[in-house]
Amino acid sequence: MYPVPTSASHRQTHNLAKKHSTKRQLVQLTIWLTPSVKAEIQRIANTEGLSVSQTGRAGLEEWVRQKLHIQHAVLLQPIIETTIRQELRGMVKKLVIFLTRNAYEAGWTRRLTSNTLKYSPGMTEEKLNTILDRSCMDARKYIFRRTPETNELHEAIEKWLLQGEEHT
Repeated sequence: MYPVPTSASHRQTHNLAKKHSTKRQLVQLTIWLTPSVKAEIQRIANTEGLSVSQTGRAGLEEWVRQKLHIQHAVLLQPIIETTIRQELRGMVKKLVIFLTRNAYEAGWTRRLTSNTLKYSPGMTEEKLNTILDRSCMDARKYIFRRTPETNELHEAIEKWLLQGEEHT
């Protein structure tokens, strides 16, 4: 066992420590202020029913929070941009595959059809051009038209594009 201290100074220090102890450990900070700022802090403390120390601590903590918020806000934009770029990269890869295959097969089909029509009995160059021109107009007319037959395809392609990159 330790001997019980009897000095008045130790009791005074011990009582102050008890009086100021909180669940959160606090440390002392001494700062120099202009008289007008000190007077305003004292006025706010009196208005709020707080001590000057509590008021100053609250003000400094808020200032530090704002500084951290600004720092995080500055970092947030590049983080969001990087995330969006990564997500779009996967979808772009899939779109390139899809569009390349679609363009290849459409071109291939057009060439086969044109050649088949060209060598059909009774086909003239004028008739062939008329058929090709009408086919072109119809393709443009119906390219965005949704039908029950294409709705299923739209949904399947959309699902495929929105899947994570690991499924490619």
